[in-house]
Amino acid sequence: MLSSPNFRDLLSLPDINHNSRLAIGRESRGFLTRPTIANPRRRCCKTFSSPDVRLYELFGIPPDATRVEVSSAYRRLLARFKKPIPNVRRPSRNEVLSGFLAFEVLSNRALRGLYDSRGLEGLTGRHAALRDLLGESNGDVKTLLRLDLEEAASGGQRSVRVEVTGVCSPCSGEGTVEGGTSDCVNCRGTGFVFISEYNPNGAKQPEEVRRGYCPNCGGTGIQLRHVCRHCRGKGLTKIKKLVMLKLPPGIENGAVLKAQGLGGLPRVGGSVGDLYVGVLVRKHRVFSREGPDVFSDIDVPLFVAMLGGEIVVDTVWGAEKLELPEGTQHGDTIAKLGSGLRVAGADEQQGAHYFKTNVVVPNGDLWEGQEDLLRLREVAAKV
Repeated sequence: MLSSPNFRDLLSLPDINHNSRLAIGRESRGFLTRPTIANPRRRCCKTFSSPDVRLYELFGIPPDATRVEVSSAYRRLLARFKKPIPNVRRPSRNEVLSGFLAFEVLSNRALRGLYDSRGLEGLTGRHAALRDLLGESNGDVKTLLRLDLEEAASGGQRSVRVEVTGVCSPCSGEGTVEGGTSDCVNCRGTGFVFISEYNPNGAKQPEEVRRGYCPNCGGTGIQLRHVCRHCRGKGLTKIKKLVMLKLPPGIENGAVLKAQGLGGLPRVGGSVGDLYVGVLVRKHRVFSREGPDVFSDIDVPLFVAMLGGEIVVDTVWGAEKLELPEGTQHGDTIAKLGSGLRVAGADEQQGAHYFKTNVVVPNGDLWEGQEDLLRLREVAAKV
């Protein structure tokens, strides 16, 4: 069950692909179970870690992309910064500089080999900053929604307040105030410099002189003079917003809702993330639940149990009438079909409410008719 708001395993949830904007997946409850612990005595199997492909995903290219494809991908990112596309978010200067670090790694044979074999942990120097940048949220947001059992039964609209990463309003995502930029002093605003590559054996003359992106500005040609104090030049900041969710009737404790595109913006490139909402159904003081079925105990007067009759009981839907058969015994279970919870995603299926009887014996204050009835019962039992 879902304990305190701990979502360490939420990013490992299986994707929930539905046509609807809001989807619920039964299998997604797996993150709420205890993790499997490997047997320390078992040594016959080797564990292989998945290769780190985050830099490739940053540019939307495959791991076997050529140097030309890497360069083209970075040029597209740079072009979106220099010539914004209508209705498409312009990347901030900070995003471009981060993309430039990734470009340097993937376009350099030695650095790329190091990254492919050891991931971001293998990068050193200024490229080590990518560990912090790409190690942060990819835009996905996790939160918790607490419900009473009655709320889980009925479903409907519920609001969730979340904090997401969005475009900084004061600077419109530029990372600087108006007029706070100037031409890069390293490339004089061109975005390019001439790079000399020397022989590793220590030759005095460069083997190759080529034209490349300026490492100071990442090819943007500008540098910041007055950084926005709200986002500290990142162009992104934390924003609080209220999200309305539609819960299916009968949603179970531990279910996870995925609202596509309602998360935040990633620190470096990419599209808006998704919102994952873990559902916690509070323990009820009277009812217990197993799937769509509900269980509770009820007190039954002795003479109603003997003669049968109708009593009023509490269900998740409110007060309802329950018909008891004649001769109901203490500890019997009486089922009231259709009074349980609906099966999430299948509104036509509904569980039952099971009542365990607790026959209450009078304390001795009987009226005349009740005493006669007990005597008749005693005589009938002896015949």
